[in-house]
Amino acid sequence: EIPVQLHDGEPAIVDRQKVPQCSGPWRIADRESLSFQLSSRAESRDEYDVVLEDATCARIYRQGSHWYLRGVYE
Repeated sequence: EIPVQLHDGEPAIVDRQKVPQCSGPWRIADRESLSFQLSSRAESRDEYDVVLEDATCARIYRQGSHWYLRGVYE
């Protein structure tokens, strides 16, 4: 889990770094819940690509009220 602060609904600060560029969100169905598509329990998450002030490019996602780092681009 990572700390994320929003501005106008988009990530503005990720792990204490400003976000000068952000793309998304993309609504992604949770693979584990695909077998429960017809169930109201199926979950999805919103994913964003962010560029941090130190030039790190990362994919982050929000699931419920929690934020996570999915990966870092090289």
